[in-house]
Amino acid sequence: SFGAADDGVSVIAILQTLRALKAQAPLANDLICLLSDGEEVALLGASGFAQSHPWMKDVGMLLNFDNRGNAGPIMMFEPSAGNRNLITGLATAVPNVVSNSLMYEVYKALPNDTDFTVFRKQGIPGLNFAMIQNISSYHTRYDRADLINPASQQQQGQMMLQLVRHFGEQDLGLFHSQPKVEDSVYFSFPLIGLVHYPAAYALPIALLITGLAIVTFWLTRKTTRLRVLATVAGALSFIVTIIAIGFLSQQAWNLVFKFYPAYLEMHDQDTGHYYLLGILIINAIAFGLLQKLLTRWISMKELAFGTTLVWVGILLFVSYRFPGASFLFAWPLLFVLLSYLYLTVKNISEESSAYAWILLAGAAFSIVLFSPLILLFNIALGFHSLGVPVILFTILLGLLTPLLIWILQEIRARIFLLVSLLAMSLGAIATANFHEAHPI
Repeated sequence: SFGAADDGVSVIAILQTLRALKAQAPLANDLICLLSDGEEVALLGASGFAQSHPWMKDVGMLLNFDNRGNAGPIMMFEPSAGNRNLITGLATAVPNVVSNSLMYEVYKALPNDTDFTVFRKQGIPGLNFAMIQNISSYHTRYDRADLINPASQQQQGQMMLQLVRHFGEQDLGLFHSQPKVEDSVYFSFPLIGLVHYPAAYALPIALLITGLAIVTFWLTRKTTRLRVLATVAGALSFIVTIIAIGFLSQQAWNLVFKFYPAYLEMHDQDTGHYYLLGILIINAIAFGLLQKLLTRWISMKELAFGTTLVWVGILLFVSYRFPGASFLFAWPLLFVLLSYLYLTVKNISEESSAYAWILLAGAAFSIVLFSPLILLFNIALGFHSLGVPVILFTILLGLLTPLLIWILQEIRARIFLLVSLLAMSLGAIATANFHEAHPI
């Protein structure tokens, strides 16, 4: 490998950051730049510094930059434990950073290591960054400078300089002085930036949303006939659907291998996102039509509250066991429940256009929040684990059941989805071959 993205590009960014810093007044804190070698063979350079360098005792916090691909946004995917003050600083220094605490929860369960691991185990607080798109360049002869995405390179350098300038002026003792600093729940959201709050709030928020779900169900029962057993049946059908769609989607990708055996050697979708979009459209159509079929026996509102019941169960479990992932289920459910509550209190008819617009307003937050995460999981895990982003997508569809049924009642909507599916299929076929930018 030429090592351009892993990790020459970060070395260049460090040198450029030093050049920029020399042109300004000195920082309050000293800055140590460690260009460590031997990372791929047991983290030798970082371990050597941590074990024997006299400067190690002076390290107050760490910013680590590593890459697994040559494109995509620079993500902060791993903070150290007790990260509340670090996340607050990150949100101040780089408000538009791409990050969320779900990545942190997932990464903790993986066996992956970077140089950051060495310092984290030594109790050094810090933040770990990387771009992860186009893994086919990773550790190959295609990891060349001319194939690195210029926007990603620019973003990394800019982010590095902002972070150093911010933390270079902070009292780094704040990250060490408190014996029990808690973690944060955090996530990026367009136009808002990095939303963050203490992880201790996760369970109380979940309990409040559970209370709202109960109140909304009770008020809806006063105006509409809602059967408890039918609602439970709707919840069970939703769980079965999630499992079935996840399994069948994985089998669909296995079918693609029959046509393109070379894909067996690939980890991610360097040939484009057409396959992912096509499979998601198929699932959206199938899920919506299945829910519409179920309305013969279970009313649409019973199905909606059935999926709400599943969401509440997931939310309570995640908030207790994996609080960093709670945001993904708390806030989308909150806004959807508020739309249900408004429709019930105002007694708005399902036949009116206002009904659909209010449902869309309630669903908008979840759509904006989930969409990049579905893509991110596909990039991070690859198509060999396609079932994971598809299951995430299906869980989202469940929350949008009333809106999805309303859309699929329109003939034009069905035609649009089918035409989109055809377009995605043609796009996948057209970009199936490997080439210089997307090698095998």
